[in-house]
Amino acid sequence: MDGVNVTGARPLAFRRIESLVYSPLNYTLTLLVDVAGAAGFLLAGLLKPLPLGLRLLAVVAGFATWGLLEYIIHRWVGHGRPSMARRGHAAHHADAMARVASPAFMILGGAVLVWLPLAALAGAGAASMFVGGAYAGYNHYALVHHIMHHHEQLLPRLGLDRLQRYHDSHHQNQTANFGVTQTLWDRVFGTYRPERVSKTSRS
Repeated sequence: MDGVNVTGARPLAFRRIESLVYSPLNYTLTLLVDVAGAAGFLLAGLLKPLPLGLRLLAVVAGFATWGLLEYIIHRWVGHGRPSMARRGHAAHHADAMARVASPAFMILGGAVLVWLPLAALAGAGAASMFVGGAYAGYNHYALVHHIMHHHEQLLPRLGLDRLQRYHDSHHQNQTANFGVTQTLWDRVFGTYRPERVSKTSRS
């Protein structure tokens, strides 16, 4: 697993961008930017003349697609080849309370890059609703993950105890349980492990 050192042979501009990953201010700003970004895509979709059924289908499809992306990004980027994302994720595993997040506007930029070809293929309205749904899924993931590590007292009230144990087991065994908000894709790809561990053993 990579360390959290962001110095070295990488260009200075890249190192400065990467240093944002470890900034508590960036952590908060990213949450705000991403909520606003999802709302912006959904509003843009609502302003386009689309049938209600198509709106709902696009949003639900986008939200469901995020579940697969959550698994893919966590398994093959966060735990994949050496990269800025892997180093940031290693910092999270080293200190589960660390406020580590992608640089603000990175997720929004990625959403725009997904929207552009979709808008050309399916129209701006449907693309906006789909990306808005996927972005809402991302925000759901970010919120659940934040609560798991920073507001554990809320977990029983929100019915997240089972997911918490599942996520705790990932912190114990980093080759399993890559989903955070669901277990579906771990079951599909054979990485689901039902171990129950105490929250005090997380690292």
